[in-house]
Amino acid sequence: MSGGSKNGCSRSTGRYPFAIPQIIPKQQVTVLQARRKASQLFCNSPWAVGFYDVNEIGGSKTLILHWDGTAWTKVNSPNPSCPHYAYSDNQLYGVSARSGSDAWAVGDYGDCAFATGRQDTLVAHWNGRAWVNVSAIATVTSVSSSANPVATGSPVTYTATVAPAPANDGGTVAFYDNGSLISSCSAKAVSSGRANCTVSYASAGSHTIKAAYSGYADYGRSTSPPLTETVTAPATASVPVSPR
Repeated sequence: MSGGSKNGCSRSTGRYPFAIPQIIPKQQVTVLQARRKASQLFCNSPWAVGFYDVNEIGGSKTLILHWDGTAWTKVNSPNPSCPHYAYSDNQLYGVSARSGSDAWAVGDYGDCAFATGRQDTLVAHWNGRAWVNVSAIATVTSVSSSANPVATGSPVTYTATVAPAPANDGGTVAFYDNGSLISSCSAKAVSSGRANCTVSYASAGSHTIKAAYSGYADYGRSTSPPLTETVTAPATASVPVSPR
């Protein structure tokens, strides 16, 4: 870049002249690492990105800082690496912004096959409200019923299927009935891409069922299309009456 300055930003270095603070308590060395790797802090982009260590054997998390004209603040950032893995690796190296609601950061992370040395690209987007991992693996969730219609008082099991099946059976599924969370099925574990919720109904009626997958590591969230469950009252048997 050429020399000169604009709005207090050095055009020769592309960096704001304000020191990036120690955001992560008691992690000075790793914050310095994040500072060195903090993304080209462009004059039109009040963001700094990097990463910091979270344990002694190499695990790291992304670090995104925002300059509001007065101070730097830490902003929540995506960390899609498998959380159960000790070497969970999430790093950001560069950032660029077009506007206050359109910024992009890039880096890499160790996916759920990272134990074999696999790295994947991490792309995060700032939409004006939050940083979102747009490189997440897209999932599709569907929900089915074991009995439709079902009689009052009889159990029915709803099965949510998440595809592709999340690694390590990661994430949970929440089931909703007519828009309200089913309290007993608020966080059902996923096994081989499936989660179950069993309920019964005391009265006849129609129920709109949805299943929402929470996401896990680099597997994105998803919600099923609605399923209409019909609950019927049991048929009453007529008893013939003998004439007197």
